[in-house]
Amino acid sequence: MSEEPHGTQVAARSGFSPPIRHDLVGVHSYGAPQLDVAARLNVNENPFPLPDEVVDAITDSVRSVVAGLNRYPDRDATELRVALADYAGGETPARLSSEQVWVANGSNEVMHHLFLAFGGPGRSALTFSPTYSMYPEYARDTFTHFTFVPRDDEFRIDIARALAAINEQRPSIVIVTSPNNPTGTALPERDLREIADGALAHGAMLIVDEAYAEFRRDGTPSALELLDDYPNLVVTRTMSKAFGLAGARVGYAIAADPAVVDALCVVRLPYHLSAVTQAVALAALGHADTLLAQVAMLRDERDRLFDWLLAEGFAALPSDANFIMFSGVDDRDQVWRALLDQGVLIRQPEPAGWLRVSIGTPSENDMFRVALRIATGRSPARKPQTTETTEHGRQPMNRTARVERSTKESQVLVEVDLDGSGASEIQTGVPFFDHMLAQLAKHGGLDLVVRTTGDLEVDAHHTVEDTSLALGQAINEALGDRAGLRRFGDALVPLDECLVQSAVDLSGRPYLVHEEPQIVELIGSYDTTLTRHIWESIVATAQITLHVRVLSGRNAHHVVEAQFKSVARSLRDAVTRDPRVVGVPSTKGTLTGS
Repeated sequence: MSEEPHGTQVAARSGFSPPIRHDLVGVHSYGAPQLDVAARLNVNENPFPLPDEVVDAITDSVRSVVAGLNRYPDRDATELRVALADYAGGETPARLSSEQVWVANGSNEVMHHLFLAFGGPGRSALTFSPTYSMYPEYARDTFTHFTFVPRDDEFRIDIARALAAINEQRPSIVIVTSPNNPTGTALPERDLREIADGALAHGAMLIVDEAYAEFRRDGTPSALELLDDYPNLVVTRTMSKAFGLAGARVGYAIAADPAVVDALCVVRLPYHLSAVTQAVALAALGHADTLLAQVAMLRDERDRLFDWLLAEGFAALPSDANFIMFSGVDDRDQVWRALLDQGVLIRQPEPAGWLRVSIGTPSENDMFRVALRIATGRSPARKPQTTETTEHGRQPMNRTARVERSTKESQVLVEVDLDGSGASEIQTGVPFFDHMLAQLAKHGGLDLVVRTTGDLEVDAHHTVEDTSLALGQAINEALGDRAGLRRFGDALVPLDECLVQSAVDLSGRPYLVHEEPQIVELIGSYDTTLTRHIWESIVATAQITLHVRVLSGRNAHHVVEAQFKSVARSLRDAVTRDPRVVGVPSTKGTLTGS
């Protein structure tokens, strides 16, 4: 019997269709856009690269296990679970043990394991919408019936409605997301207790998803505090956000009852967590303080952005996460597209009419501000400076200036308002420098816009130098003839172990005295040796005398930041109008080039 030609066999198979489950036919996989844009603010990632010390620690940790990759990993991730219990134990009065900790490849896999263990055919789960969009997919994969209970008009959980749904449906799983995604709002403890009581009364597991826990505002509680009170409680968390390990995929759960972890061991796949993943997570936990310092910066940036959105006339929800949900646009699709056209990618979440922006670096956040103003027709136009003649001399009515500086190495735009509120929109491409200029604006009471494009492929020197020169020139122009001003200002500013003294004289004569410890290192892409050069550049073009002395300090970040805060306070006092000063505050009669 002769064989059929190969082409005939292929033809015979051409009508074959894979026997996909009926409920999966036509379903698209989950995934937010991953686009190569300047500001990717759509998936709530930590925007900061891992600090060098953490990179080194992770590299050493991974190197220590590489030779043994021919063997399977510790299937129970024993050392990592001990470290996670120690880390999370600081937030709960309960005495945590590693037997209460479960760890997997991201909190998504943790949640999937929980559905495998406590959901399934004939069982149900419920949560409160709008919320994280993956929950129904866990239910679909495990054949668990799923129900959304709508939140109220202010995106709060209606407790009476929640308890009624639990009583009616008798679910085996109740999920509360706090802080909630996409709203960023946290559930008050009293409400969480009522839901926990309702779930416990009907034998349901209460899973509190705390993926954004480390970003909570001061005073916002964690569900970990309730572990001793509710045996049905499980708190899930991730190392993707606060620890900046989205690419490593590490999530974990803390259960009130170790029997929950025993059940999760049954449904996991063998050796589910690689030795490399465990090594990465252990190294990161060993540098938690360093990584959580970045979280503190992101919280500050979030709160500044929230205040800005409100000041611009948008509606925004107070957030305990690393993102903000806001509304107040006529056509969110058009605004989303207009932002993307400017290199800013944000998210269109479930509630119609709302948008969600992740908190990025200071420069990314400033890029978002400018892009959103343009996208919504709010693009600011600086008022031309006008003056009036008073007994104090010819004074600017609105002390503003706009300076553009262009060289072969950079293009700089600076706009300054000496009588501002501390608002800033800064984008230089050097994140830490952006953060410092924001400090100068905030604590100096200046409104400051900075846009710099420089040769960062070389290093940050030209970008920082040219920006500082333009900033000094803008301050000089905004000051006018300096009539009616205090002229002098000084400040003594602490920042933890650091103490900085500064003094400013609007003398018209550039002179700098600068003393700081010899700390030479990179803060991100910022070289700490640039700090003196910044003051030299500002002094030269602002035509001022500046003294800066670091009296104590050992942390490079603190040493630099305290200088900017101190100079800001000194400058704020010096440029303040004084009704007792008649004319120019100098016996020479001039403070411009004297």
